[in-house]
Parts: sequence; C-alpha cells; structure tokens
Amino acid sequence: FGFPSGHTSAAFMITTITGFFIPVLLLPLLLWATLVGFSRVVLGVHFSSDTLIGVILGVSVAVYSLNQLNQLTI
Repeated sequence: FGFPSGHTSAAFMITTITGFFIPVLLLPLLLWATLVGFSRVVLGVHFSSDTLIGVILGVSVAVYSLNQLNQLTI
C-alpha cells in the first residue's frame, strides 16, 4: 500500500480548497475527509501515521496552491 495515504491526502486537499471558496461546506467536508482517513485505518490498508501524514500533506498542498493562486491575482 503506501505512505502517506493518498486517499486521505486527496480528501483533505479537496476539503481545504472547497472550504476556502465555499465556507458553508467546510464542516461537512471536514467530517467526510475525516471519515475517509478513518476508513483507511479501519480497513487495514494504512497505519494511523499514514493517514496523519496524509492530512498534513493534503492541507499543505492546498494552502500552497491557494497562496500561488493569490499571488497570480495580485
């Protein structure tokens, strides 16, 4: 399988970017992304550390991308 969890990274990246543009969706998407990460551990395809690093990676990539987008619009 792999380190980090790609599913968790993608879920938190989508959540962060969508939540930035549509804030009302942030809490439901956070719940969804958390359940994605939790399911990876429950299904036995990842360790909890894999999903934790996936969260960090997904949010970091989203924040970096939003910062780059902000620099282009200035």
